[in-house]
Amino acid sequence: PTQMIDTVIARPYGPAPESNTMYGLMAQAIDDAIDAGATVSVGVETDVKGPSYVWELEAMASAMSPMRISESASLHGARALGMEADIGSLSVGKLADFLILSADPLADIRNVAALDYVVKGGVAVLESSIALKN
Repeated sequence: PTQMIDTVIARPYGPAPESNTMYGLMAQAIDDAIDAGATVSVGVETDVKGPSYVWELEAMASAMSPMRISESASLHGARALGMEADIGSLSVGKLADFLILSADPLADIRNVAALDYVVKGGVAVLESSIALKN
């Protein structure tokens, strides 16, 4: 929910990605790996799952386009899991799990935090009714 994201977004776990030069170096290495044909997906290992995922996307934005980041977060993740036939993109026959945002993430990847609805199995759930659990 927005209130939790707003509370945590102060980044008590370190500097914002854009203020840390290491993020830019890692993002450029990821972008170069994708250019070379690698499949790179997004993932986090932390107790702050929702915001940490957004932070990783923000860090990638220091060297990658929003479209490439979106592909890494969706299609490439599905491919890495061997589930590309079922998830990772929207098409007939795939699972209907996706987010509805109030702002365009291709204009600014930080807009992935502008969550309005989560659609899981074809059922839309209003953002304000979602309880994030760490």
